[in-house]
Amino acid sequence: TARAGRSPVATVRFDGTPSTRRKPSRFLAELLAANRQVEAAKAEAEAARRGTDEAERIRSEFVLTINHELRTPLTTVVTGAELLKEGHILDDEMRYAILDDMTRDGKRLEELIDQMLTVARVENFGLGLTLREYRFSSLWDDLQAGHHSLKLAAKPSFGEEMVINTDPAVVRTIIASLVDNALKHGASTVRLRVSLSEPFTPDVVAVQPPQGAMFLVIEDDGPGIDHDFLPRAFDKFEKRSSHSGTGLGLYLVRMMVKALGAGLTVSTGAGGTRVAIAIPTLHAPVHQTVSA
Repeated sequence: TARAGRSPVATVRFDGTPSTRRKPSRFLAELLAANRQVEAAKAEAEAARRGTDEAERIRSEFVLTINHELRTPLTTVVTGAELLKEGHILDDEMRYAILDDMTRDGKRLEELIDQMLTVARVENFGLGLTLREYRFSSLWDDLQAGHHSLKLAAKPSFGEEMVINTDPAVVRTIIASLVDNALKHGASTVRLRVSLSEPFTPDVVAVQPPQGAMFLVIEDDGPGIDHDFLPRAFDKFEKRSSHSGTGLGLYLVRMMVKALGAGLTVSTGAGGTRVAIAIPTLHAPVHQTVSA
């Protein structure tokens, strides 16, 4: 209430406009909102820093891996060539042994280079596959003929009727990569069987299986995959140890599975590892080729 004989005094700014004071509660709300934005920005910056550090770690490990993986076979090839050139090896048995070592490590070099080029090509240009209808029985026959180190279960009775939607050449490559990986890591036997439903409770889902799929299950009797490493097993440049190759093989497998619209799950333990490839099925042939 204004004092008697005096008029209320209005507060004005220097420019002559009336001043509008914000209520304390509104000011506090704006301050809290600004503080939340600052905290969110700090969290984003920290996450970006961690991501950069992780990317740098992966790049450094990859450089060390490539240095080791390329240098070792290259040394064998160069040293063997120098010994043979200088004529110090006169014994035929030793000469053939050196040539065998050079051939083996030369092929290893070729494999490593092909693997790196494949990753670069797929990441930049895609896989270039063709999805089409394919009778499962034909795929099974292809796998039986092409993988001598793979033990196949009895041919499923439903094979003649089932039609899958896939690229059979890519499926064969996936199976070959998984078999090779199992044998390199201590398995003596690798088996392949088929399931019409999810064959096990997975420890890791590397690629979510699609609806309406049948499962190719690759089982080995190796030592299993360490559960701390398993979530990263299909990531780029990740590997179990310093002697486990480039860390690109399983990464390529995951890329191919995704390109097929298939699924990839893993279960592992002391008795071995099981990997399931979920391949989309068709109820009837559609007589149509689809490029992907």
